[in-house]
Amino acid sequence: MLSDQLILILALAGLTFACRFFGYIAGSALESNRFASRVFEVLPGCLLAALVAGSLSGAPWPMWAAAGVCLGVSLWLRNVLLVMFLGVGLILGATYLGWV
Repeated sequence: MLSDQLILILALAGLTFACRFFGYIAGSALESNRFASRVFEVLPGCLLAALVAGSLSGAPWPMWAAAGVCLGVSLWLRNVLLVMFLGVGLILGATYLGWV
């Protein structure tokens, strides 16, 4: 049993190292490509928008209201962390009031 565990630990360590190493190599290669650099700059926002849109499909009106408030605050203040805390707070408040 010990040898199986040791093999698993070594395999996971090797895979972790390989993921980090090849990520570093790919990141270094992408820095020189302007198009790829621009894509990776806007990718987090696109992923976040996709997550929010997916969670809003079929959601009740308080969720849509919270999303609208968060959208307004994000356009106004441009502070992602604040908007995330605000969204969680609005949803918790709506849940506490029984609206969700």
